[in-house]
Amino acid sequence: MMGKKKIAVVLISIILSLCVCIIAITFLLRNVILNTAIKKVQHKLSADYNLNFSVAEAKFISYTTVELNKIVVLSPLNDTLCKFDQLIATPDVLSWMRGSKSFNRFEVNNGLLSLIKKKGYSNFEFLFNKKNAKQSKVETESTYETILNTLIDKISETVPARISVNNFRVDLQTDNYWEEFNFKSLTKADDQIDALFESKKHLLQLKGNLNKEFSKGNLYVIADHDFKLPFIDSLMGVSLALQKIHLDFERKISSQTQFTGVLEASGVRMFHPRLSDDTILIESGSVLFNAHIKDNFIELDSSSYARINKVTTNIYASYNKDNRRNVKLKCKIEPINASSFFNSLPPGLFNHVRSIEAEGNLAYAVNLDVCLDAPDSIKFMSAMKGIDLKIRSFGKTNLNKLNSAFTYTAFEKGKPVKSFVVGPQNPDFVPLGGISNYIQKAILTSEDGAFFWHKGFNEEAIAKSIATNLKEGKFKRGGSTISMQLVKNVFLTRKKTLSRKLEEILITWIIENQRVSSKERMFEVYLNVIEYGPMLYGIGPACMFYFGKRPCDITLNEAIFLSSLLPHPKWFKYSFDKDGNLKAYLADYFRFMGKVMFGRKLISENEYNDLKPTVDLYRDAQRLLNPDIDINPDSLDLVPNE
Repeated sequence: MMGKKKIAVVLISIILSLCVCIIAITFLLRNVILNTAIKKVQHKLSADYNLNFSVAEAKFISYTTVELNKIVVLSPLNDTLCKFDQLIATPDVLSWMRGSKSFNRFEVNNGLLSLIKKKGYSNFEFLFNKKNAKQSKVETESTYETILNTLIDKISETVPARISVNNFRVDLQTDNYWEEFNFKSLTKADDQIDALFESKKHLLQLKGNLNKEFSKGNLYVIADHDFKLPFIDSLMGVSLALQKIHLDFERKISSQTQFTGVLEASGVRMFHPRLSDDTILIESGSVLFNAHIKDNFIELDSSSYARINKVTTNIYASYNKDNRRNVKLKCKIEPINASSFFNSLPPGLFNHVRSIEAEGNLAYAVNLDVCLDAPDSIKFMSAMKGIDLKIRSFGKTNLNKLNSAFTYTAFEKGKPVKSFVVGPQNPDFVPLGGISNYIQKAILTSEDGAFFWHKGFNEEAIAKSIATNLKEGKFKRGGSTISMQLVKNVFLTRKKTLSRKLEEILITWIIENQRVSSKERMFEVYLNVIEYGPMLYGIGPACMFYFGKRPCDITLNEAIFLSSLLPHPKWFKYSFDKDGNLKAYLADYFRFMGKVMFGRKLISENEYNDLKPTVDLYRDAQRLLNPDIDINPDSLDLVPNE
């Protein structure tokens, strides 16, 4: 027994001695090891990305802490991609032995990252080239939950426990911008974070706490009034400014991954030409979220809420990749004082309706359920409800003008091109009773067959529009009703912005549900203001131009032709071949329209059987079709009034 103990003591002594020797040798050779590591980095960056990496001085300032001075990385075209005056790092030795390569301390002093993208040249986009197809395949086969948690875990393992950054500047140069963003100071000590950023002489402060595992955080961002988030405008064309953001969240992992918390923001200002012509202002907003991720199923459960000013919306949303990529969305606004609702609408996004004064309450609900792999399975419901609602004042926009003569101004590319009176004072105005039933029935069939029965919106048409656009992968079909088109033409503009569409929906609801105008009057105005050809507005001038007739004398063939013009009125010349005959696709349109109108008993069987895809154009339209004939457009009233 004693012999065995002696042997054990000897073995332990030998092992300890070897460890001491290894440590001593490593200590003596550490600079050699450091220089070898730098050369490996230089070789890898050169081989993989054609980057030139250099370090003027590299040394140990303690047993495990490395100091690198005058670091420079040159791009393939030999311009400076990044440089640092000083970088100090203390590796976590145990993590490096396990292969995770994390740091206990990381300090950067006076650094620069210079990103250039202009004139077909970029000094950084090559960094995003896929180098590891095998890894991409693994990530593709993994679930969303696995990918997300793996990514968060890798980042949390990599981020040092202690960070200090002083004067690290990021430059972005494009053909139109040169933008700078300076990390004046950033410190992280265990869970505590404190940072100060500068952009265009305005400051932003980040402070709060974030634990090592990234599973719990409480962060505040406080900015100068004129601080704009950098690079977003340069790269995406979005101008975004804010005064304060607060994020408090927690991540839990059990049978599924759960994210809970609140995101609050105030003083938000945003501009993008596709959103609105004006800067959108949100005084305050928040999102209370409770999200779950299980394999390939992502859910924002129904305990989640979003608030913009005084309007609070209950939200449920989900995406299930394994169920034909099913998407569900439910939003519900509980009854809210109508004036509070309108006053809470963000300026810039709602410029026409936010000044409405009203009594009573408003409530809203929307429900969408669609499989992206089977769009025709879509289920859609949207409903706004007025509870004892009474509009006291329409504010900025006089919706009552529909009920009497008014001056209509047509716009092209945001500029007024023609103005005329919609009413009996205008000799071109045609009352509804003076318009052929064929015209009325054809346009109702092509544009909105349920116009006289719905209250501004056709949910079935909207659902079909969404399904078609999903199948096409682009915007192919709209779901606008005649009511919505009328509002767009009379009260708004043709600009394809989110602001215009949202106000179009809200104004349409008000007109229809508050019975601001009768359906007959709305249809009458619609037929007298819409465009039927280049600078050709109103059914009276259209009938005279194309057929030399009054609207009451138009035939079924001619009415169907007029209805075919509405989606693209400026393209009417392309409806005909070189011989002046309607093109083949319009023959299909005529057959389709005839079949639908006969099926709805809008025309007789004889009229259906006699329908032919032909029209005889009047001389003015014939002249415009023939490029060999000189024609004075002024005589046709087809150009803007100067």
